[in-house]
Amino acid sequence: MKQRTDLQHLLSPGSIAIIGATDRKDEMSSMPVKLLVESGYSGHIFPVNSELTNIYGLKCYPSLLSLPEIPEVVMFMDSQNGGCEGVAEIMAMNVPFLILTPGCNNIPSRENLKKISSGSSTSILGPDSFGFLNFKDGVSLTCSSISGLPPAKGGNIGLIAQDSSLGFSFYCSAAEKGITFRYVVTTGVGTEIDCLDVGEFLLRDPDLGFLVFSFHELSDGRRFLDIVKKARNQDVPVAVIHPGSLANCRGKGILHNGDGKEEDAVWQSVFQQYGIIEIKDIEDLIDLGHIFNMSRKATGNRVGIFSTSPDSGIIMCNRCLEEGLEVPSLITEGSFSDEALLPLSSNSTFNTFTHLWKDPIIFSSSLECMVNQNDLDMIIVVISLISPLVIQQILKSLLKIFRHNRKPIVCCWLPGNRHLKQMVSLIEEAGIPVFSSFRRCAQTLAALYLEVKQFPRSPDLPEGLNILEELPSRLTEYHAKVLLSEYGVVITEENLCHNLEEAIETADTIGYPVALKVMSPNIVQKSQARIIALDLRDSEEVRNAYGRTLQRAIVANPDAEIIGVLVQEMLETGIECMISARRDPVFGPVVSVGLGGIYVEFLDDRSTRIAPVEVDAAIEMIKELKGYPILKGLWGQPGYDVDSLAKIVSQVSAIICVEHDLQEVIINPVFAREKEAVIVDAFMIRG
Repeated sequence: MKQRTDLQHLLSPGSIAIIGATDRKDEMSSMPVKLLVESGYSGHIFPVNSELTNIYGLKCYPSLLSLPEIPEVVMFMDSQNGGCEGVAEIMAMNVPFLILTPGCNNIPSRENLKKISSGSSTSILGPDSFGFLNFKDGVSLTCSSISGLPPAKGGNIGLIAQDSSLGFSFYCSAAEKGITFRYVVTTGVGTEIDCLDVGEFLLRDPDLGFLVFSFHELSDGRRFLDIVKKARNQDVPVAVIHPGSLANCRGKGILHNGDGKEEDAVWQSVFQQYGIIEIKDIEDLIDLGHIFNMSRKATGNRVGIFSTSPDSGIIMCNRCLEEGLEVPSLITEGSFSDEALLPLSSNSTFNTFTHLWKDPIIFSSSLECMVNQNDLDMIIVVISLISPLVIQQILKSLLKIFRHNRKPIVCCWLPGNRHLKQMVSLIEEAGIPVFSSFRRCAQTLAALYLEVKQFPRSPDLPEGLNILEELPSRLTEYHAKVLLSEYGVVITEENLCHNLEEAIETADTIGYPVALKVMSPNIVQKSQARIIALDLRDSEEVRNAYGRTLQRAIVANPDAEIIGVLVQEMLETGIECMISARRDPVFGPVVSVGLGGIYVEFLDDRSTRIAPVEVDAAIEMIKELKGYPILKGLWGQPGYDVDSLAKIVSQVSAIICVEHDLQEVIINPVFAREKEAVIVDAFMIRG
């Protein structure tokens, strides 16, 4: 039986065969052998090409069957020159691992590959994989052109990409900027071995310090989140290069199915909820590579800023605050010895401009004092254009303090590199990340802080009552509320009536005013069909509305099945909100909350989380809404019961998890009131 996640012999094989290998320089098929030889790979290399006898000083074999042993890994480049009929022949030899590269011949479709491999012990990486780089074990097995890049030494970054071209492009760009990697693995479309398999395996390496995924598509979001949790438990931060939805590309020759806005909202909630770093550009990976290659951990988000000019410190401070970092007011002049007294801003931002001109030594004592502050988690040294002699003294002190302290220290270098390139190189060689942008510096430190963010605690789920099994196959608002109320969710006082007498009796019992709604699984948009009567003040108005709404239902859909008329209390105070839950195709149950009623389309203001969520997490969701000030209370008006609204969000998030046949829940509106939130209307869809 295949052990798909036991990838030791794939990423560190003792023998490798390259089918279709050539010695034609700069061709894709020449790269694997060339790079293996250049990198000093110590295992057996078997080039396979029926037209050649020697490649890069290695004996070339005419076919796979002519090899002296069965290799642990076969890279499939060209079946014709490799004397090979195709994938089936390789699998018949029980080769442990097969890498299918772009453009190779005789490759079955993805579906057929699965069928062929199901009865084989061979595990497939690809199709369309460029291979991998394993710097830990010195294995460079790739058809990508990476010659000329500096060797990676001491890297702790693992990069796993579905899009092989993008993955190696990001790697090459980052490597050129001095970022060192431990692994680069490309999976292609992932017939068998996918990004998650590779991620689980890489986490076995205790020296892995940063894990980056590049997804084109993800089939099992919950498994991915389990990997994220495991990584974070091992103090390994996780980042994702995700292209987002293609919704904006419609009409431009790109096909896309599904709601791109919903897809992006779920991914953004995953990033926020689980402390995953989103990489939007190659510059992000480079910045993060510098910060995590530093191998220093932040214990919080409190930043001390040491600036050589007044405005530079203020700009840096504001960028940090925008990224959710704190620049605390912790330090007073009394914290320093007399010779190190500095004028301080209201925050922990040092302005040393005047003093440095007079006495550069002051930098060392002042920075050391800041670094030793227990209430600061990270330090930014902002250097602007001053005398080269002063900068030299600053650098000497900075390097010394960095070597003798484990607190994260970064440098925002503003003078430019043209005339002071050697000085910048000294900082970088010491392992101090150097930024030339206030914004990028603050964003990267914010990512470093994500390492200490706590995971959301999943609440205890209620016992699944399987209420949905007892309800009709096609649901109405009435049925949706029956299910919700069985789980303790607060709904309006109401009753399903089957004749006028029942309707009047119910209205008298509930108390006026009331609303009437015709219940039919065939009519979803009740307002548009005008089968709702609101604000009925006495029995006579109920009598008049009852027949009128039923007649409108018949006009709207003559074949509609009408199960009754729902008579419910009218809520006259409160603000309309919306709660929804659904099964995302990637991450499973998710829950959203926002302002409801007319605000849904007008504001499109909602917050989303992976379900289930606790009440405290639901409160945070509500606070994220642009409309939260309305709920909190404006201009002296009393606010609404946010805690009660959050409780319903939490309850709904649990229901979608335990009622496994429930595909979607839409609650609009749920009335948030000064005391208690109440569901007024709800709609459900079976899976």
